Amino acid sequence: MIMPNNKCRIVTSKARRGSPEEKQFNIDFWRKFSTGAKLVAAWEMVGEIAWFKEQTHGGESRLQRSVEHIERRKR
Repeated sequence: MIMPNNKCRIVTSKARRGSPEEKQFNIDFWRKFSTGAKLVAAWEMVGEIAWFKEQTHGGESRLQRSVEHIERRKR
């Protein structure tokens, strides 16, 4: 998270498969928030990833952008 006054909070985590109790905790936790609040949290994570990549990869975006062309079959 980018904090005011150039203060950064660094959080680390280890991804692993959780227990059923942990899964239920996550479900219950996120149910407390509105859709808008979930969107804000997700967008904040996107910003954190962008900030991190700027620090480690020179700011190059690595997002995939796919384009697809669909046409109807002529009968």
